[in-house]
Amino acid sequence: MNTAQLPWQRFAALQLAKRHWQCLPEEIPVAEQSAFQAQLTRQMALELAICRHYPADNTVGQLAALVRKEQAGFMDTHGFTHDEQQAVAVHQAHVTSVMNRVARKAPPPDDQEVVAWYQANAARFCRPAQRKARHILLTCDNDEDRAPERAQIAAIVQAVTESPGCFADQALRFSHCPSAMEGGLLGWISPGLLYPELDSCLFSLEKGQLSEVVETVLGLHLLLCEDIRPAEALDEAVALEKSRAWLTEQARKRYQQQWLSSLLTLPAAH
Repeated sequence: MNTAQLPWQRFAALQLAKRHWQCLPEEIPVAEQSAFQAQLTRQMALELAICRHYPADNTVGQLAALVRKEQAGFMDTHGFTHDEQQAVAVHQAHVTSVMNRVARKAPPPDDQEVVAWYQANAARFCRPAQRKARHILLTCDNDEDRAPERAQIAAIVQAVTESPGCFADQALRFSHCPSAMEGGLLGWISPGLLYPELDSCLFSLEKGQLSEVVETVLGLHLLLCEDIRPAEALDEAVALEKSRAWLTEQARKRYQQQWLSSLLTLPAAH
């Protein structure tokens, strides 16, 4: 790395290398160095142009404090001094303050656009079907011989089958899951939150149904589906506001990109 670089330039090089190559700049393979240098050169040119042509506003102090806090560990690790860290924070805050100002100039989506986008993407605004579940886990001391745990969980299955209301008691007595203290209660579960084996099992159960024994790397599991909450659309007013927020963010990003594309052609400070 070029030690003559300014702190913010060194920071930019490190961040880019870590983000896209997961290594230090000097560790990037020779075959990819040109791509790295091209990206870095463009990024530095844009940041320099921003700072030369546009003044920071009165948010820069607060933004610099946030940058300093968020990046302190990274900069400590890579040997930035106290003064260098402050310089990086001020530079990054300057760039961010200008970019925020530019983003706010983007024309907002109109009501017709918001409604049309919402109607075309209504499926995004549904709460998925959920299951209210209880869970018993028996961890296994010996993965090669789970016979003792299989015998124990078979006894639990028999007890719950004979007396469906005793699942919570069985969980409290025997489960190794942290939910044991709540009688095995996991609460309302959305798809994708559990181990895949448990997820597919739970969402195949009917209300009040006890699962088969499920085996995972954690051990042996038993699930009880206490209730089912079907998928439900969000309130339309809430969905429209979320649609507006998403479209506004996309418009601001596009506006920023267009602005950045023209920035390097500016002849003098504005």
